[in-house]
Amino acid sequence: MITIIIADGFKKGMKSRGCVGLLPYNKKNNLFEQQRDSIRGVFPRSDIVYIYGFDAKRFSGFIEDTGETSSTQYILNSEYSEYNHGHSLYLAKDRIAQSDECLILLGYEPISTKIIKAAKKTKKSSVLLDTKNQSKLGCVLDNNTKMISHIFFDLDNHISDIYLLKKPEINILIECLEHEKIHNMFLFEIMNNIIARKGKLEALQTAK
Repeated sequence: MITIIIADGFKKGMKSRGCVGLLPYNKKNNLFEQQRDSIRGVFPRSDIVYIYGFDAKRFSGFIEDTGETSSTQYILNSEYSEYNHGHSLYLAKDRIAQSDECLILLGYEPISTKIIKAAKKTKKSSVLLDTKNQSKLGCVLDNNTKMISHIFFDLDNHISDIYLLKKPEINILIECLEHEKIHNMFLFEIMNNIIARKGKLEALQTAK
C-alpha cells in the first residue's frame, strides 16, 4: 500500500505563515507529523509519499534536522504554483503504479483517524463521506448501490476529499496521468475522470 499526501501549496489565507506541513498542530507536533502519525496508526505498513513545494527550503531543513528520511519518502514539486493536484500525482506516478492500494489525500488539514479507519476494511475503491458536512465538495450518489457518478462543489452527500483506490482504479489513474491536461486538474476532477473511464468509486460511511 502507498499513501500520497499532496501538500505542495499553501493554505488559503495563511501564505505568510510558510510551509503548510510545518504549521503547529499542538505544542508537540506540527501538521506534517500529525498526518504521518495518524496514517501510521491505521496503516502501519503503508509507504508514505509526501509531496511538498511552497517554502521548500524550510521543509527540507526540517527533514534534515529531524532525520525523517527513514519513514517517509519526499517529492519536491518545484512547479506547485503553475499546476494543480494532477501534476503532484504525476510526480509520484511510478510509485503509485507499483502499488495494489493507494490512499490519496490533501495535506492542508489534520487527518482524523476515525475517518481513515473506515477505509481499512473496504474491498472496493472508495470515497470517504464527510459525516459532519464540513466539506464544500459533494457527490451524486446512487443510494442503492452506493456508487458515485460525479463529484463537484455544493452537491449533497458531502465528501472528505480522501480517496482509497484499489488496483483496477489505480490502473485507470495511471492512464489518466499520461494525459497532458492532467497537470491542471484538481483531485476531484481526476476522480471524475476515473469514473468516466468505467472506474467504480463507492461512497464509504465514516465514523462520526
